[in-house]
Amino acid sequence: MANSVPLALLQFPGYFTDLDGNPLAGGLLQFYLAGTTTPEPIYADVNGDAELSNPVVLDTSGFAQIFLGPVLYDVVVYDSLMVQLYSIEGVGDPGQIVFAGLGNIQTQGSKNVATGYTILSTDNFVTTATGATAVTLQLPSAASRSTANNGNGLPLIVQNYTSNTCTIEPDGADTINNDTAGIVLAAAANPVYHHATFYSDGASAWYAITG
Repeated sequence: MANSVPLALLQFPGYFTDLDGNPLAGGLLQFYLAGTTTPEPIYADVNGDAELSNPVVLDTSGFAQIFLGPVLYDVVVYDSLMVQLYSIEGVGDPGQIVFAGLGNIQTQGSKNVATGYTILSTDNFVTTATGATAVTLQLPSAASRSTANNGNGLPLIVQNYTSNTCTIEPDGADTINNDTAGIVLAAAANPVYHHATFYSDGASAWYAITG
C-alpha cells in the first residue's frame, strides 16, 4: 500500500440497499478522496496488503468486504446498470487519519537555524545549522502552544547539529522545568545529535526531556 499505517484499517459497512431498501445486488461503490473526483485506493484486508478494484462490485446480497485507508472518502453508490443512486460523504475515522499522519506533522518546523532564532509557535521540529559556533535559541511563549493550530498539541523537539553547544532559553518569565534559566544541549558528535523535547502547559511553563 502507498502509506504505512500502524493500526488496523477501518472496515467499511458491508451491506447496501437500493432506494426501496432491497439488497443492492450487483451494485457498485466508487470511492473518491473526499471533496474530489480522484479515485482513492481501498483494500481487501485489514493490513492493506491488497487493493480492491475501484469501483467495487457488490454480490447478490449487496455485500462487499472493504477496508479503508487513513483518509476521508466520498462514496458514490450505483445500481448494477451504473445508474447513480446516492452518495455518502466524509467516510473515515478522524482519529486514524491523524494517527497515521503524526510522523509527518511532528517533523514540520524550521531547519538549519542560526543563533538568535526565535522558535515559532507552529514549529514542531527545529534543527540548528552545522558548524563550530555556539547557538542560542529562544522558545516561543508556552501560552502560544495552547491552541490546536499552534503545534497541533504535539511536543516541540530541538536538535543540535553544531559541534558546539546549543542553549535554549525561555520566553520572558516562562520557565523550563520550573526554572527561568535556559537548558544547554551538548555539541554534536556524528552520529550522536543531542536534542530536547519540550512540552508546554499552555500557560507559562515548559517541561523538557533532553537526550
